[in-house]
Amino acid sequence: MSKSSGSLADQLQSLGVAKQKAPKQPVKNKSKKPVSNFRSKAAREPGVADPESQIRQKLADANAQSEDAEQTKTREIKPAKRDAPHVIIETRKRLPSRAVDPSRKPSKPVQPVKQPKGQLTQSAARRLHYEPKPPVKEVHEAAAKPALAPTHKPAPAPEPSRREIPGETRPFTAAEAFAHITRIVGASTPAIEERPTRIQSKEARRLDEAVRSGAEWLRDNPEPDFDNGFVVGFDFGTSSLKVVVRDPYVAGNPLAALPAPVELRSQGHPYLWQTVVWFDPAVEIFRLYPTPGAITLDGFKTGIIAGNGSEAIFDEPKISRSEGATAFIALHLCHLLGWYAKEQPLERSKAKNFLAINIGVPVATSDNPAALQPFKEVVRAAVELARSCEPLTLEMVRAALEMVHAEDLPDGFDLIPELSAALVGYASDPTSPLGSHVLVDVGASTLDMVAFNLVEDEDEAEIKAFSATVELLGSSALEVAQNKGVLKSDFLKACNHQFGNTFAQACRLAPLNFSLAKNPNRKDVYLVVTGGGSNSILHKEFFARLRDPHRALGPGRIDQPAPPSEIIALDCDRTRLLLAFGLAHDIPDIVSTTNPSRIPRLQTKQATGPEYVGAEQT
Repeated sequence: MSKSSGSLADQLQSLGVAKQKAPKQPVKNKSKKPVSNFRSKAAREPGVADPESQIRQKLADANAQSEDAEQTKTREIKPAKRDAPHVIIETRKRLPSRAVDPSRKPSKPVQPVKQPKGQLTQSAARRLHYEPKPPVKEVHEAAAKPALAPTHKPAPAPEPSRREIPGETRPFTAAEAFAHITRIVGASTPAIEERPTRIQSKEARRLDEAVRSGAEWLRDNPEPDFDNGFVVGFDFGTSSLKVVVRDPYVAGNPLAALPAPVELRSQGHPYLWQTVVWFDPAVEIFRLYPTPGAITLDGFKTGIIAGNGSEAIFDEPKISRSEGATAFIALHLCHLLGWYAKEQPLERSKAKNFLAINIGVPVATSDNPAALQPFKEVVRAAVELARSCEPLTLEMVRAALEMVHAEDLPDGFDLIPELSAALVGYASDPTSPLGSHVLVDVGASTLDMVAFNLVEDEDEAEIKAFSATVELLGSSALEVAQNKGVLKSDFLKACNHQFGNTFAQACRLAPLNFSLAKNPNRKDVYLVVTGGGSNSILHKEFFARLRDPHRALGPGRIDQPAPPSEIIALDCDRTRLLLAFGLAHDIPDIVSTTNPSRIPRLQTKQATGPEYVGAEQT
């Protein structure tokens, strides 16, 4: 029989008594399963008898161990009784100022106990959730944190004063002018004379026939004739090629220069060939003259000497500077031999084959094996191609360069410093004086300067070079600089800066020969001028300043030597052929040079009495 409804009051009364006794009676956990993160029995014993204080302590310990209290707003707590409804306790998001001190050792967490309803007032409940702020601990690392970037842009740095900008509000110094001009010229392409686009068919056939016959001759006669041969001076220049043949063993030493077709002449000179070769991409063949659809390849020499021989001068197909130079030299070797066999230009000479083919290189390169080796490989490959270069294809050029890698030149072919060749032409005149010299060679792109001493050693002339410089201050470089707004006076300063470096080095190495401070009785230094660019108005003014009585060289004449008049059949400027004329001498006749790297520093001594002055110091 069920209980009657009249017993409801008794049940409510019993429930009220149970509520009053609940705080004093611990809740028994009927489950045998241990509760995780629960405290031990000793820790469960309250330290205070007041229930409010006990609950406050438990809640404080629990909140200190809740790692996710700052990120969650609610937490679900299971009641002690299984059949009791879930209770949701609202918690506040912890502020940064209330963060737990990381140095504080955490206590073991405790699971909160359900608080009987109606036991605490609203104020008491708020106090239960209140947590006092921990003491603020100074963090010294905060000072190391970078400050936030400002939202506004900082004021720009003040511009330099106009008077501090060289070339605009104050003149360039010599060093500034030199650096400024060489930088401009180095980043630009010097002006190149107009290339021909057509040639007379008669002239094209003559060139082809000379190349074919010359290749056959060289193939059948690869060895030089040391008994009765002629010498070839091959002046491979940046802008033009000059070729001279000479018989050194016949009375009067007959000689002749190789003429250029009208269409292929450089600057209209009848004996200067443009340094250019044409490539037909349709059949991949190189030629000495233009054809329809062919492209021009030039600028090889400067790139090879600078160590950039592998750089492309044409992209499709890719053709490097070394490949273009190899084709150019090979075709011209074939052509000159074919021309010589047909024309027999040397009177009274019975020479049929070459004795030597001398190719000029800058003196600074001859003192640098790393820069000389790529040029040597180009010449070596060109010689191989010249023996079978009809037709001359790109594939053949590449195969030849690969085959002769790091090989020596064949017999009869030599690389001669241009300084030696120029001095042969200069010293061939019996009136040329011995003593200290400065040679200035003005080319298209570069200005070359060499300080040397011409002496007699056992009745033979010998050259001792003390300093050599090559800079981008030639006649075409002058045009590039002027187009960029460089003043004439600044270009002269740059030339003076190069001369100052060259002459100062000579004074340090050979003070008795060049330095007036060390040798007040020093003779005037001879000035020799060569090169096609030496006729420019600015460079002529530069030479005149060097000859100023108050300058380092002292007063005197400016020598501009030229080869003998019989070298030409057409009227022209013979000074342009001086280097080729010097190269057309036999090796024993070419005065030897001492590279600057092999010249020991000369030590000046205190004068203690009469001192012998040798030939080198006169």
